[in-house]
Amino acid sequence: ANTSIVDHLERLRKERFTLEVETKELKLKKEKRFNDEVLAKIPEDDEAHKTHSEEILKNIEERLGNWVNEENPSTEEIQAFYQSCVVPRAIHSETDAIFTGKFITSLLKVDVSQKFVDLFLTSEVLDTLIYTITPLEAENLGFFHAEIFRFYEDVRNSEGLSNDVKEVIYKWHTNGLSSIKLNIESENYMSRRNAFTLLKNLIDVYPIVEDHAEQIVGSIEKVSNSEERKDLKLASDAILAHIKSRSKKWIHLWDFYYFPEEEKEKVIEKRNLLLKERENKILEAKRAELLRQKAQRDAEIASRAQSRAQSRAESRPESRSSVRREGEAEIRLRPR
Repeated sequence: ANTSIVDHLERLRKERFTLEVETKELKLKKEKRFNDEVLAKIPEDDEAHKTHSEEILKNIEERLGNWVNEENPSTEEIQAFYQSCVVPRAIHSETDAIFTGKFITSLLKVDVSQKFVDLFLTSEVLDTLIYTITPLEAENLGFFHAEIFRFYEDVRNSEGLSNDVKEVIYKWHTNGLSSIKLNIESENYMSRRNAFTLLKNLIDVYPIVEDHAEQIVGSIEKVSNSEERKDLKLASDAILAHIKSRSKKWIHLWDFYYFPEEEKEKVIEKRNLLLKERENKILEAKRAELLRQKAQRDAEIASRAQSRAQSRAESRPESRSSVRREGEAEIRLRPR
């Protein structure tokens, strides 16, 4: 009887194992059939996607003239377009931010695109936006700016680009630096937090000029050393580490666009002076900190020495006997 039960259990185990294997094989066959169908549809879907994209681009190009003057848009037109179309969509979501950046850089003509970007990045709009938007909107705005800076970095590295255009791109980087520094160094919570959030999504493409990166690092270090709000201090430390990790990719100003040799030498000389001043300030700060620590240690040593001297004075035998004698004298002077 025991043998028949064991045999029966063994048979059930084998049947269960066989069933599991067959189920797994059926599942794998079903997945393979589904994958084969997907692979078979890829060429067809690719053609459909290309056709759809071409139709969308054609539709946008046809409508573009209704939004702005395609040849030479006025400042008023660009401002209205930014206010009504670009900014609301750029801060709405990550996808919308990237689309808006690509719209400005890829769909507009090159000279028109440069005019759009120039008006936006040379105005004070970014200063106000960083202060007034939410952290999520600041993150999306970072994606938007990253798309623009990434596109024009590729343009700057392209062959045959005039030095005047490179200088204009450098001006955009400089204005972006001013807006970011202004909000980082502000004591306002939202300004500082949104500046860190925006910068987080820009790090891959900005800052790229060595001077700009060092200025941003200096501003963040100053904030990190003095910031008492824990979330902002953590954010500043994190963004600082990310920026410094890309230091090998920073380029000199004279490598960003062409400098005449005389001007290049002046810039290098000025930069060396600034670096020397910065090093002197760091040394002075370290020296002041060492002096402060020494003074604090000396004060603690003096305080401990005074406490020990006072304790020894109170514990001397003559002090106790004198106190006793004074007490006896007081007793004898009392009237009977």
